[in-house]
Amino acid sequence: MELLHAIRQRRSIRSFQPVEVPLESLEALVNLARVAPSAANRQPLEYLAIRSREGCKKVFPLLRWASYIYPRGNPGPGHEPSAYIVVLVKRSWESPYVAYDVGAAVQSILLGALEMDLASCWLASVDKEELRAAFSIPQELGIDSVVALGRSDQQSLLVEMEENESVRYYLKNKKMHVPKRKLEHIFHGEGDWK
Repeated sequence: MELLHAIRQRRSIRSFQPVEVPLESLEALVNLARVAPSAANRQPLEYLAIRSREGCKKVFPLLRWASYIYPRGNPGPGHEPSAYIVVLVKRSWESPYVAYDVGAAVQSILLGALEMDLASCWLASVDKEELRAAFSIPQELGIDSVVALGRSDQQSLLVEMEENESVRYYLKNKKMHVPKRKLEHIFHGEGDWK
């Protein structure tokens, strides 16, 4: 898939087919995250891959999905993700720039997943202490977010929005519609504000 096309095609998916994600795929995605930009090249991120049925069952109830359309946006029974990557931060290496590292690393995971024909959803609303306890994650690692992965069972469409329209995504005809601001509303030339 061509990169520019992939960036435009990537959408968050919240309904998955019951198909296993190979461990090699998760390893390859973390390898992409590993080489993403990192402020001062500190590389404070680590990753926990979860793909067993039991592990996935532990993670799923600890996530909050699609708040704009809750509970209709939650994956239904039999449509849960079949793998997760938990993004962790070494607390001793934290800096004000960790959020940039996470963004770059997770974007690499999301685009890599698309290239592998995997659907993904990046979730920051996570019961972190329950997740820590369920997988015995050491205290020296902070939990940032979770990337849910699997084979897509949902269509998600980009919708060009007008400047005064809502940014809230919505379900229509069983398809997720995701409003995005138009380029003409966000792109400014250097002389635009004189």
